[in-house]
Amino acid sequence: MIGWKPLAPDFWYRLIGKTDIASARYRCLLPLAELRKRGFPVELFRESNRGRYKTVLFSKTYGRKDIELARALREKGRGVILDICDNHFYNPMDLPRYRGFREDLLSMIALTNQVCCSTPTLAKFVAAEAGLERPPAIVADPVDPALQSAFPAPQPNRPQLLWFGAHGAQNAPCGMEDLLRIAEPLERLSRRWAFELVVVSNSRWKFRKLISRLPFPTAYIPWERQAFPGILARARAVLIPVAPNPFTLSKSSNRLAAALFSGIPVVADAIPSYLEFAEFASLDDWERGLDAVFQQRPLALAKAARGREYLSQRYLPSHIAASWEKVLAPWT
Repeated sequence: MIGWKPLAPDFWYRLIGKTDIASARYRCLLPLAELRKRGFPVELFRESNRGRYKTVLFSKTYGRKDIELARALREKGRGVILDICDNHFYNPMDLPRYRGFREDLLSMIALTNQVCCSTPTLAKFVAAEAGLERPPAIVADPVDPALQSAFPAPQPNRPQLLWFGAHGAQNAPCGMEDLLRIAEPLERLSRRWAFELVVVSNSRWKFRKLISRLPFPTAYIPWERQAFPGILARARAVLIPVAPNPFTLSKSSNRLAAALFSGIPVVADAIPSYLEFAEFASLDDWERGLDAVFQQRPLALAKAARGREYLSQRYLPSHIAASWEKVLAPWT
């Protein structure tokens, strides 16, 4: 039996699929549910069952208690797998907290039999920082089937352009502040078309400080997983500006994929994980991309629909569970 230990409070372990922690959902709960349907010998990690596990998969969790558990497992001849989905090695401001992350990551990696990463770019950073001789396995994020259920939705009177995500991180420019990168093209667009910029995130304070003062209508909605599919389905387009740095360039395609899987056009800055979807979204072309959302809406929707079909053929939880099964099978 394999125990899968995501970064999430134990309370949420009992509510599979109900956590608002994206990494736990994409990197554990969705593929785990599929693997269990197949009868694969894996379960959410339980401390009471630790003696039963031949291997434990740690998903984005590598604190001191995790390191102690990994060391104890190795001493008993058990397997340890570490899944990484964020570049916490990147610390250009030499923040003490991220120095600690680096130390813990290196300690955890030294105890692992196998490292997995969510993107090839992240895998390269991890391999270089940790001096790995064996490259990490790559397992992508799945799409969340719940996001397709609300499409199509009635459109609001004023078209909504949607940005969603965590408000930011300490170690890198990212998150809500990235919207300031496209303030000028959005302002020019507002002179030709009426729209509202809707931000779904986890910091109303940052929204008020950075976004609410922009010269066009804006609105803030706190992130809540159950409400999000309906919000996404009402969007005219999803905007994903990205300040390029080793942290953001390592990110997966899950935001872009979430939008396309809901049939919503995407205008975004290109990062490596987005390039696979270039024919289904507008990348690195904000002026024409934004204009097309309004002037060529049928074409923009058709492009997104093709993206939804592409994702349905490759990125459902069942597809990603198959990738995890290949990684985990040698350790059962």
